[in-house]
Amino acid sequence: MRLNSYRYENDLSIANDINLKKNYGCKSEQIPSSGNSNFIHKVLDSLNLSIIILIIILSYLSFESQRKWTNYYSAIQVIRKINSNLIDYSSQAEEFYLTEIDSLEDFRITTTKDLIYLSMPLLPNERGFIEDSLKLIREGLKEGFYQRGY
Repeated sequence: MRLNSYRYENDLSIANDINLKKNYGCKSEQIPSSGNSNFIHKVLDSLNLSIIILIIILSYLSFESQRKWTNYYSAIQVIRKINSNLIDYSSQAEEFYLTEIDSLEDFRITTTKDLIYLSMPLLPNERGFIEDSLKLIREGLKEGFYQRGY
């Protein structure tokens, strides 16, 4: 006696199919054959596999487009910051030039009537130390003539 589990299972399934066919004699209630069910299973398996592959491809594409969008968005944010800084600088420059233009209207050209002339007092001549000492000596000699009479 030889044990072959594969053969035993196949023989058992065939025997079951035969018994089922005997029990269901009516043609309207036929059980599909195993060959037809294997074909349906292969078709469903291939559909499942193709759907899984389609899901993987679409998820890769969506991740790729999300990565590109993130890069574009970050670049746009950097450009927005630069633009706002440029707007600030240009508004400051514009404000400066407007105040300068307004200040030009406040000034007017002067004429000779607008000038005030002041008479300047004459300053005494500043002399050096030697000149002062010579002057003192001269004055002392002049006073010396008056004191001789004693």
